Amino acid sequence: KTIGDCYMAVAYQEVHKSASDAAAVAMAVANNMHQIIPAHLINGKELAIRAGIHGGTVVGGIIGKYKFCYDIWGDPVNLASRMESTGIAKATQVTKYIHDMLKDRFFFEERREVYVKGKGRMTTYVHYPNANLTAEDSTPLLP
Repeated sequence: KTIGDCYMAVAYQEVHKSASDAAAVAMAVANNMHQIIPAHLINGKELAIRAGIHGGTVVGGIIGKYKFCYDIWGDPVNLASRMESTGIAKATQVTKYIHDMLKDRFFFEERREVYVKGKGRMTTYVHYPNANLTAEDSTPLLP
Protein backbone atom coordinates (compact mmCIF):
# COMPACT_ATOMS: atom_id res chain seq x y z
CA LYS A 1 0.00 0.00 0.00
CA THR A 2 1.31 3.47 -0.79
CA ILE A 3 0.72 6.31 1.65
CA GLY A 4 2.04 9.52 0.12
CA ASP A 5 5.74 8.82 -0.46
CA CYS A 6 5.65 5.79 1.85
CA TYR A 7 5.10 2.11 1.00
CA MET A 8 3.50 -0.16 3.62
CA ALA A 9 3.76 -3.95 3.44
CA VAL A 10 2.49 -6.73 5.68
CA ALA A 11 4.07 -10.15 6.31
CA TYR A 12 1.58 -12.67 7.69
CA GLN A 13 2.81 -15.07 10.34
CA GLU A 14 0.42 -17.76 9.08
CA VAL A 15 2.38 -17.93 5.82
CA HIS A 16 5.68 -18.34 7.70
CA LYS A 17 6.71 -20.76 10.44
CA SER A 18 6.91 -18.03 13.09
CA ALA A 19 6.65 -14.30 13.69
CA SER A 20 10.46 -14.10 13.60
CA ASP A 21 10.49 -15.73 10.14
CA ALA A 22 7.92 -13.18 8.91
CA ALA A 23 10.06 -10.36 10.39
CA ALA A 24 13.17 -11.79 8.70
CA VAL A 25 11.40 -11.72 5.33
CA ALA A 26 10.39 -8.08 5.94
CA MET A 27 14.01 -7.24 6.78
CA ALA A 28 15.23 -9.01 3.63
CA VAL A 29 12.80 -6.96 1.53
CA ALA A 30 14.03 -3.74 3.18
CA ASN A 31 17.66 -4.76 2.58
CA ASN A 32 16.92 -5.42 -1.09
CA MET A 33 15.25 -2.02 -1.45
CA HIS A 34 18.26 -0.34 0.20
CA GLN A 35 20.56 -2.01 -2.33
CA ILE A 36 18.45 -1.60 -5.50
CA ILE A 37 17.23 1.99 -5.17
CA PRO A 38 20.67 3.70 -5.12
CA ALA A 39 21.61 1.85 -8.31
CA HIS A 40 19.02 3.87 -10.26
CA LEU A 41 20.11 7.48 -10.49
CA ILE A 42 17.58 10.24 -11.11
CA ASN A 43 19.07 13.26 -12.87
CA GLY A 44 22.48 11.93 -11.86
CA LYS A 45 21.59 11.81 -8.16
CA GLU A 46 21.42 8.76 -5.91
CA LEU A 47 18.23 8.17 -3.96
CA ALA A 48 18.13 6.78 -0.43
CA ILE A 49 15.26 5.39 1.59
CA ARG A 50 14.40 4.92 5.24
CA ALA A 51 12.62 1.77 6.37
CA GLY A 52 10.86 0.90 9.61
CA ILE A 53 9.62 -2.43 10.94
CA HIS A 54 7.38 -3.35 13.86
CA GLY A 55 5.07 -6.31 14.40
CA GLY A 56 1.90 -7.32 16.13
CA THR A 57 -1.78 -7.93 15.63
CA VAL A 58 -3.63 -5.68 13.21
CA VAL A 59 -7.14 -5.45 11.80
CA GLY A 60 -7.62 -5.45 8.03
CA GLY A 61 -10.56 -4.84 5.80
CA ILE A 62 -12.01 -3.41 2.63
CA ILE A 63 -12.96 0.26 2.70
CA GLY A 64 -14.71 2.45 0.17
CA LYS A 65 -18.12 2.81 -1.40
CA TYR A 66 -17.18 3.23 -5.08
CA LYS A 67 -13.43 2.63 -5.16
CA PHE A 68 -12.49 -0.27 -2.92
CA CYS A 69 -9.19 -0.51 -1.08
CA TYR A 70 -7.77 -2.99 1.41
CA ASP A 71 -6.38 -1.28 4.50
CA ILE A 72 -4.93 -2.26 7.87
CA TRP A 73 -5.25 -0.55 11.23
CA GLY A 74 -3.71 -0.90 14.65
CA ASP A 75 -0.89 0.19 16.89
CA PRO A 76 1.70 -1.95 15.02
CA VAL A 77 0.87 -0.06 11.80
CA ASN A 78 1.36 3.31 13.51
CA LEU A 79 4.57 2.22 15.22
CA ALA A 80 6.07 0.81 11.98
CA SER A 81 5.27 4.15 10.32
CA ARG A 82 7.00 6.00 13.17
CA MET A 83 10.04 3.72 12.83
CA GLU A 84 10.31 4.82 9.18
CA SER A 85 9.66 8.53 9.79
CA THR A 86 12.19 8.81 12.64
CA GLY A 87 14.68 6.52 10.92
CA ILE A 88 17.97 7.11 9.15
CA ALA A 89 18.48 7.17 5.38
CA LYS A 90 20.04 3.97 4.00
CA ALA A 91 19.03 2.01 7.12
CA THR A 92 16.11 0.12 8.66
CA GLN A 93 14.97 1.14 12.13
CA VAL A 94 13.14 -1.41 14.27
CA THR A 95 11.48 -1.60 17.66
CA LYS A 96 12.81 -3.65 20.57
CA TYR A 97 10.14 -6.27 19.76
CA ILE A 98 11.58 -6.84 16.26
CA HIS A 99 15.19 -6.49 17.45
CA ASP A 100 14.68 -9.25 20.01
CA MET A 101 13.29 -11.57 17.29
CA LEU A 102 16.05 -10.86 14.75
CA LYS A 103 19.18 -10.11 16.82
CA ASP A 104 20.59 -13.57 16.06
CA ARG A 105 19.98 -13.17 12.30
CA PHE A 106 20.95 -9.54 11.64
CA PHE A 107 23.41 -7.06 13.11
CA PHE A 108 21.82 -4.02 14.81
CA GLU A 109 23.14 -0.86 16.40
CA GLU A 110 21.24 0.46 19.39
CA ARG A 111 20.05 3.96 18.65
CA ARG A 112 19.13 4.68 22.25
CA GLU A 113 16.14 6.87 22.91
CA VAL A 114 14.22 8.29 19.99
CA TYR A 115 11.11 10.42 20.50
CA VAL A 116 8.19 8.61 18.89
CA LYS A 117 4.93 10.54 18.52
CA GLY A 118 2.20 8.95 20.59
CA LYS A 119 4.69 6.73 22.48
CA GLY A 120 7.27 9.09 23.96
CA ARG A 121 10.93 8.10 24.15
CA MET A 122 11.75 4.59 22.92
CA THR A 123 14.96 2.64 22.52
CA THR A 124 15.21 1.66 18.85
CA TYR A 125 17.70 -0.32 16.80
CA VAL A 126 19.12 0.33 13.34
CA HIS A 127 20.22 -2.21 10.75
CA TYR A 128 22.46 -1.11 7.88
CA PRO A 129 22.08 -3.50 4.93
CA ASN A 130 25.83 -3.79 4.29
CA ALA A 131 26.68 -4.58 7.93
CA ASN A 132 28.05 -8.02 8.77
CA LEU A 133 25.15 -10.15 9.90
CA THR A 134 27.18 -12.85 11.59
CA ALA A 135 30.87 -13.29 12.28
CA GLU A 136 31.19 -15.90 9.52
CA ASP A 137 28.66 -14.77 6.94
CA SER A 138 27.42 -11.43 5.64
CA THR A 139 24.29 -12.80 3.95
CA PRO A 140 20.86 -12.78 5.65
CA LEU A 141 19.96 -15.91 7.56
CA LEU A 142 16.51 -16.34 6.07
CA PRO A 143 14.12 -19.10 7.12
